[in-house]
Amino acid sequence: MNQLTICMIIFVLIIIGYMAGKFTMATTALLGMLLMMVTGCLSGETALSGFANSSTIIMACMFIVGAGLTRTQAVHKLSNLVYKISGGSFTKGLAGYVLVTFAIAQLLGSSVLVFSICYPLVLDYCRKMEVNSSKAMMSVGLVAIGSVGTLPIGFEASQYLANNTLLQTYGDTEHTFGMFSYALGRIPITIAVILCAIFIIPKRVPDVAFSKDSEFQENKRKEKTPLDPVREALGYLIFIGTVIGLLVQPYIPGLESWVVCMAGALLVVMTGVLGAREAVSSVNWGVVFLYVGSLGIGNALAETGAGEMIGNTISSMLGGQPNGYLVGLVFFAIP
Repeated sequence: MNQLTICMIIFVLIIIGYMAGKFTMATTALLGMLLMMVTGCLSGETALSGFANSSTIIMACMFIVGAGLTRTQAVHKLSNLVYKISGGSFTKGLAGYVLVTFAIAQLLGSSVLVFSICYPLVLDYCRKMEVNSSKAMMSVGLVAIGSVGTLPIGFEASQYLANNTLLQTYGDTEHTFGMFSYALGRIPITIAVILCAIFIIPKRVPDVAFSKDSEFQENKRKEKTPLDPVREALGYLIFIGTVIGLLVQPYIPGLESWVVCMAGALLVVMTGVLGAREAVSSVNWGVVFLYVGSLGIGNALAETGAGEMIGNTISSMLGGQPNGYLVGLVFFAIP
């Protein structure tokens, strides 16, 4: 068998592994990546690059920065405020956090960053409501992914100019994008996503406890000593400073977003807001490793030509000049 065939067989087995649920998704993803490498579908250097990928570093560091904020009283105060406003209604409280997630997603151009910021807030609210976080995290994750860049704010405010340049580069001088061109198309979908996240998903997802839920329940029984006023203030300042750094980063030449996140994580530990062990344990390694494994699998599909083969197969099935809406439907349906 050639590597293309081997890659496709492993890919199908990975999908079956996800569906079977015998092992965690992170374990299945890393195992799939390892099989791709051992069989020659993926180079070792490319496989390891997933651990050094900027999004991987951002994700891990923002879990620590978020945990630093959680260690202060800010998250608890916010949870109490949302609880008070919602009148004890989980749906109303979830709606508040979904809208907060949407607002942050308009400022930051990365769903990973948005979710990492909102994760500790929602987790603490679920603890207060005595509800498993499975009932809320899917909603917040969906909004974090589905609403990034809906409105022309921050980075998206100038993105249309770059795309106009691309059109001109490829000889299209007839069509141009305006600042609100994308928003007009995205707003209806975003509204549907938000409504789904508030009213439908919580009723459909499994009501199960995750490891972080039990950790929070344990912390509830053994509340840690509140931080002293100086470290309490530092916890706020580091979190706010990290978010501001991410907002201005695109406008500062040479400054990478992962550098901002790593600096925030290091400051959380160096200032004593979190201990070293607390910082390590605050990272959701399952999410991080799932991302790394998925990167490896995706790279293997690209390196062996499997991705191109799938694309060509779909293209031939649709015909020479398929309807644009049909192409859009397929690109949504296949993933």
